[in-house]
Amino acid sequence: MASKAVRALLVAFAALVLTAGAVMPAMAQESPELIIKNTGEVSAQARHFNEVETPQTLYQCPALFCNKGEVLPGQALGEICIMDAEGYGWALVYNRANGHTGFVNRLRLKHPDPQIQCKDVGQYGYVVQDATLYQCPATHCNKGVAEAYDHLRVECYIDVNDGWYWIWVYNASNHHEGLLREPTNHGLERC
Repeated sequence: MASKAVRALLVAFAALVLTAGAVMPAMAQESPELIIKNTGEVSAQARHFNEVETPQTLYQCPALFCNKGEVLPGQALGEICIMDAEGYGWALVYNRANGHTGFVNRLRLKHPDPQIQCKDVGQYGYVVQDATLYQCPATHCNKGVAEAYDHLRVECYIDVNDGWYWIWVYNASNHHEGLLREPTNHGLERC
């Protein structure tokens, strides 16, 4: 009789352990609750076309030590803004071919840049809890950070049919860029 009770207890414990480690469905996971303040600002919406002539690295912040993505010749880039940092002129771009976002050295681009500074692009926004900024629209991509109430410049969204909207932002507080995973597109336009 004791062995049946012990066996039942072990089965119940194993079931508890197995369900405790289960992954929540994507839509059930918490989002960082993005707040966008509509200030009537006009957004560039990543419509300035550019490209590269040789393979280039896309950095998640405007510095050579940041996370890296890539762009290859022939891949269309949506460019939204420029900035100077770490002794380089940078352009913030979205690689439409592979979904990578990031900063590329402006001298490596084939066409002239839009003359919009990154601190002026998009709409003002912030997150109410620390959030991850992904360098492509997937959770396995490189990760940057948006801390609660950092000054974000919210640009546009990417929809990859995974149940989420990927909101492209530039964090003016720490200069990281990336995609926030959100359950709504917040009324933004597609990138």
